[in-house]
Order: sequence, then C-alpha cells, then structure tokens
Amino acid sequence: IYLSGWGGNITFTNQISGMPTTGNALYPSAPNGFDFYFMSLTANMSAIIYGSYFRGNCSSEHVDGGTSRFDKSGRLYQSMCAGCGGNDDFPVSINAWPNAITSFPPGPNLSSNCNNGVVKFDLQPNICSAFISNTLTGGFCPPITTTFFNASTNSTSQQWLIQPGNYTTTSINATQTFSLPGNYTISLIVTNPGSCNLTDSTSIYITIPSCTDLKQNVALMDGLFVYPNPTKGMFTLSLNSFSFDSELEIYSTLGQLILIKKINANNTELDLTKYSNGVYYLKVKSGNDQRVIKIIKE
Repeated sequence: IYLSGWGGNITFTNQISGMPTTGNALYPSAPNGFDFYFMSLTANMSAIIYGSYFRGNCSSEHVDGGTSRFDKSGRLYQSMCAGCGGNDDFPVSINAWPNAITSFPPGPNLSSNCNNGVVKFDLQPNICSAFISNTLTGGFCPPITTTFFNASTNSTSQQWLIQPGNYTTTSINATQTFSLPGNYTISLIVTNPGSCNLTDSTSIYITIPSCTDLKQNVALMDGLFVYPNPTKGMFTLSLNSFSFDSELEIYSTLGQLILIKKINANNTELDLTKYSNGVYYLKVKSGNDQRVIKIIKE
C-alpha cells in the first residue's frame, strides 16, 4: 500500500506533525509543518515499511488539485506547488532543471511565488514484477520461431500462456514456432510468495503477417533495389516500374507494422532514424505479388 499526502495551514487546519518515519527516511521530521509525507505499508496496513517527510525548509508545499501516481515497481510520481513565497528550497537531485548547479538543492525558483516541482521517488518495496523481451529468428513469413525471455524481477516461478493455441509452459523462457499468420497474445504470470504483491502479470502482442502468394512479379523482382543496406536510418527503395496499387510496409522483428506507404514514384525515400538499431522487414506489394527484403539498421 502506497500513500502520498500533504498538510499545512493552506487548508486552514493544523500543521502536519507526528507522522511515523522509518530509520531510512529521507526527511525524518517536518521543518515547518507545511510539507508532504510519503509512506508504504504491508498488506492490510499491518506494518509500516517506509515513512518520510518531503519538504523545503521555508516553503509551504502543497497541491492545487494535483495527483499522485505509483507504478507497479513502487515508484511515486508527484507534482506539487513548490518554492512558494519565491523560495529556492525545493529538494531536487543534482543537475536538475532549470540549471546545472551541483549543490543540494539547486535552484532557482523562476517564479516570484510558487512553481511546479516534480518528484520521482522510489519506495523500493519487495515486489515481483513481470517483464517480457524477445527476439525473432527464421524467415519473415510463417513458420516463424521466436523466444520470449523472462526479464522479470524478484520472481521465483512463472507461467507462460500463448493464445490462440493455448500453449503453456513453466520454463523460464518460452520458445514457440508460429506456423500460421495472425494476431497472438503472449502472457507471463510470475509469483513470489515472499513478495508484497505475491504475483504479477504482463502481456505483449505480435502479428505474424500473411505470405499467401509468394509468386513474384518478374519486373518488380528484377527491378527492385534498396540502398544503402545496412543503413544508419535513411535509405531508398528503387523500382524500375510500379502500378497504381503498389505500396510498401515495414515490420519490426516482433511482426509489428511500423510504416505503410503508397508507392507513387520510382524512388522512395524512407527513414528509420527514430527507431532502434536492429533488423526490419520491408514488404513491397503490387496487386497479389509481393517481395520481402531484410533491412539492417545500425
């Protein structure tokens, strides 16, 4: 259980004080009573795991309709009104915006009164978290073999489920060959009886494209060039000829369609600069004919 709150005279109530803090608290006391307070508790609120104030020495930190967000790894994201009164006392990390002063805390508050302070605070609970990564091997068209890697943290056991097909395994990683095109859901459930949350799950989705007609158009096949390949990001698709319905698609190794474009010239400039380095697949289609080319971005 996670908690983030604040108190002080801005609400016309008593100052915040007496909140329980732990030995590893960032701020074990409230300097002026107009401060934030962060807490994590065990299940059923039976015991405190962490408790700490968060504050500047002078300002009355608060929120005017702001919110708190917690991710599944126990990290708090809090936006607050900070530095109120034109103060420069908001606790931030070294080199925080708006300048690179290497003292703690740096400034300045560029407002004559309150400014927006943003905090990312890791409560570091004992939780298990499910994560999947994978790489693709084999050809672009079915059958495609891929291994899904268990990148989870603090887990002691796992269960994989791939649908459709109802494939299950309790191995650390799951290897599957997809013989048919379609959309697939890969789910991973991890458990740890000693963790706070006991279990966690995640899913990823992949598309195996259809390659039902690999009979190539001779003119298209003979007159198709891609250069440079490998590429740093920018490359050219060159065709001797194209028809009104010619188009291209670019897929990631996960089978995700990242670009689709009509071909309306003999030379088409393409850009993968914003995508990570690795292997991509360029599919050129004209009517029922198509060709797939592997593109390497490095």
